[in-house]
Amino acid sequence: MQLSHFTPYTQPSLTTNYEYAVSEETTATAKADCITCALPMHHCICKHSPNIVMPSPCTILFHPRELSRRNSSGRLLLSCTNTQKAIWHRLKAESLSEKYAGYHLIFPATESSNALNHSSDARSNQEELCASDQVASNTDLDSIHFSSDLNHKNPPKGYIWIDATWQESQKIMRQSPWLRALKRVSLQPDNKSVYRLRRNQKSHGLSTLESMALWLYHQHHTESSQALLDYFERFQHQYLHAQQAGELK
Repeated sequence: MQLSHFTPYTQPSLTTNYEYAVSEETTATAKADCITCALPMHHCICKHSPNIVMPSPCTILFHPRELSRRNSSGRLLLSCTNTQKAIWHRLKAESLSEKYAGYHLIFPATESSNALNHSSDARSNQEELCASDQVASNTDLDSIHFSSDLNHKNPPKGYIWIDATWQESQKIMRQSPWLRALKRVSLQPDNKSVYRLRRNQKSHGLSTLESMALWLYHQHHTESSQALLDYFERFQHQYLHAQQAGELK
């Protein structure tokens, strides 16, 4: 799918639009971290947080380690949207499967086709949809390519994202037959990720927040999509500023 009109990664002017001036007194006294954005208090961005209501039920499935990582974009999403949180555990498959039956999984097509081995039952549960009336020649048969008609034809109960490192997300998929059995939405952006807080990122991958912003764009919630990306840029700038100052533990 080509998203020629989707330009979410326009970096705002940090020096003119953001108030990042920190007094010496504030630097000396503010040592605690914000419990919401996880940044040192004098770098806290919560007053700029958007309040985004998702157009459909949305859940982020966290790897247990991810919630302790202050650079998690999924964790940031919990602070600025009404997205729900779930924590993955291999031994909780039955309860998770029951709770999220009928959901669609947002997951990259390339990862699902190259890194995972699907059972015949899981494959039979996938549908091929196109973004327009033209059939895409490189459509991944294990994916649902997002269509604006998707919710009208066969609306899901909600959408679920996995928040983890690439290696952890593959492990979650391998050990979760119930996830592999969900119908899958594969979002294909034109733009590369601007997530710069972790090393060894996949060239074709998006962070959880960027993926949700792209999904919102497809849902025609363009202002909410851009608000998320602007907030993400603000977060990354402040995170790197604190990191360079040696203020992150």
